Amino acid sequence: MMDEKDSKKAYIQQRGTNNNNSMPVERNLLASVCWPFRRIFDIFINLFHNSCTDSTDGRMSRRFRRWTNRIRNAFRRNSNRQNIYHINEYPRLVLPKINVEYEYNMNHENRGIAVIYNQEYFANNTGFQKRDGTDVDLDSLIKSLERLDFKVLYFSDLNKDELIKSLRKVSSMDYSKSDCILIAILSHGQLNRIFSRDDSYHISLITSFFTDENCPSLRGKPKVFLIQACRGGQFDYGYDMQNSSNYRLRRVNMGSYEDVDVTATGLMHSALYETEMVHNPPNHPDFLIVRSTMPNYVSFRNKQNGSWFIQDLCTELNKYANELDLLTLLTFVNGQVALRESVPDKGKQTICISSMLTKRLIFHAKNRLEQS
Repeated sequence: MMDEKDSKKAYIQQRGTNNNNSMPVERNLLASVCWPFRRIFDIFINLFHNSCTDSTDGRMSRRFRRWTNRIRNAFRRNSNRQNIYHINEYPRLVLPKINVEYEYNMNHENRGIAVIYNQEYFANNTGFQKRDGTDVDLDSLIKSLERLDFKVLYFSDLNKDELIKSLRKVSSMDYSKSDCILIAILSHGQLNRIFSRDDSYHISLITSFFTDENCPSLRGKPKVFLIQACRGGQFDYGYDMQNSSNYRLRRVNMGSYEDVDVTATGLMHSALYETEMVHNPPNHPDFLIVRSTMPNYVSFRNKQNGSWFIQDLCTELNKYANELDLLTLLTFVNGQVALRESVPDKGKQTICISSMLTKRLIFHAKNRLEQS
């Protein structure tokens, strides 16, 4: 007949063999080795305990029985804990092996090129005035991007045909040894359209040149587009905040120095109501499109100090571009732009970010990577 020890052992072995995906039954080596001695000692204690009577030794007999009783109970409690430990099993948690790079590879031989299309003058048929202060934005962008090891190219006052020709040439370059590409456009705009010197074009005209199909050497690499232009004629006047002592505004004198990148009348033609075409994954990943303002709203530009968006962007790039990923940095830019306010109109502005990036984008210093 199977005793208590053998029955427990058989039960444990049966559970271990029935579940192949379970954790193997772990045995306490010390408990397994000491099991026979513990059983023999337990039997000896029981016999000696039962053989003692109060009539032979009096007080010594009672004390010895209490002592043997404690030892016996201690062995039984320990035996129960060991049995519970053996029997309890837990399913194995199998996690998939994930081998994903969470940052873009920015350790190529070159950072890449940054192309700036700066529109200051416009044809008379467009109805736009000169964009005073855009030269300040151009200088600031060149300095900030060169600090990040970009090769900066800039073009001024191109018409639509010249712009398309330039984009075609830029997209046909070999970027196999480059980290990324950056395109910046400084111009007037209306919702989804941007103006060249003589005509308007849709934002998709710019992005279509750099898709994976049209520019295969940039496949899997970040493509950043910065657009400083109005997207409508509406003004964001914000709202009054009560007890807002901790919210400090950076007031900007609207006066004769502040301007907006939209037509003087603020009228929008039928092209404004076209559906916005932004390239989405999975066919066109790794795009980052940053607009200086929300749809239908104006974008402020100071005639002496440049636009709010470009100036705050350059400030944050100079501080944190080598440390923070670009989306986090753009969040800081948005916070700085939101703190600005035109006077006396109290106009506000918020940038708009459309990200199709698939990884974090950090402009690590090239010399630091080479040394490591």
